[in-house]
Amino acid sequence: LTGQRHPCHPAPQQVTLRDADIADPDIGTQAITTPRAIRELDRIRQVTLDTDNNEVTVITRRSPLQTRILTALDIDTKTWDKAQIG
Repeated sequence: LTGQRHPCHPAPQQVTLRDADIADPDIGTQAITTPRAIRELDRIRQVTLDTDNNEVTVITRRSPLQTRILTALDIDTKTWDKAQIG
């Protein structure tokens, strides 16, 4: 699993989970595999709640492992923690 670093970095380059040294929590000394990382990220959910006057959209909180994977891939999740009310 690879990602592109954020465009503001001087020399964009590909990063991998192996480069980030993220261990599989079930196999302590082994780097997390791509299928395992995808399964972990697949657990993140976006939920929309409808009320009489508003629609509220939230994204579930990330586990520490999910956060490390997203950080390693330079995925900006700052806006994920704010409910969108519309």
